[in-house]
Amino acid sequence: MTGFTQSFYWEKIKIIPSEKNSFLKNFNENKYQVFSLDLDKLKAQLDGVPSRNNISSSSMAEIYFPDNNGGMERFQVSETSTLAPEIALKYPNIKTYIGFSLDNPGTRIRFSITPQGLKTMSTYPNKPTLFTVPLNKGNVSQYITYDRNVRIDSKEDFECLTENEYVPIKEITSFNRDANDQILRTLRIAISTTGEYTNFWDDGDNTNGDAQEDALAA
Repeated sequence: MTGFTQSFYWEKIKIIPSEKNSFLKNFNENKYQVFSLDLDKLKAQLDGVPSRNNISSSSMAEIYFPDNNGGMERFQVSETSTLAPEIALKYPNIKTYIGFSLDNPGTRIRFSITPQGLKTMSTYPNKPTLFTVPLNKGNVSQYITYDRNVRIDSKEDFECLTENEYVPIKEITSFNRDANDQILRTLRIAISTTGEYTNFWDDGDNTNGDAQEDALAA
């Protein structure tokens, strides 16, 4: 691999053909970017970041994330836990954040840092959602950034055989509320998984969490 320095903890790199894994072979090489990341430096930048419920613009951290053109985009970031307080205390290595772009108004990023590495999702008002995830399972130092247009079109024809059936829906005006009503809500959710799912995400390294924590981190 070759690379050049990019903004503090990120470095853009280029994968040579022999290093491409199986899923990259299904991606258009002109529509994704690959970076190395010093995760410890990123964590240091996030140290002390305030909670979303207790922030001011001056207290939010300014963090850089890759864009789909190989550059960097700046975000103001705060922590927003998705775990119940007692679970968050039990698994302190699982952190989740939200950020708002300083370069592209209306753009928002949500990301997590766990024993599985960094995973991000950036939503834009005028282009597809952008993802940054580990290049390989268990590799927390190399990442791929892409959007939904990255896949090479399948040559297999797809035919939907589901029969169309009209089902009338009774309109209830009391439930037709604006989904973007600017009210911050706290919701509770319970998720169950199979043993196979937990086993798949178990990295075999108990120093960064057991199999259950690995599954939660995924």
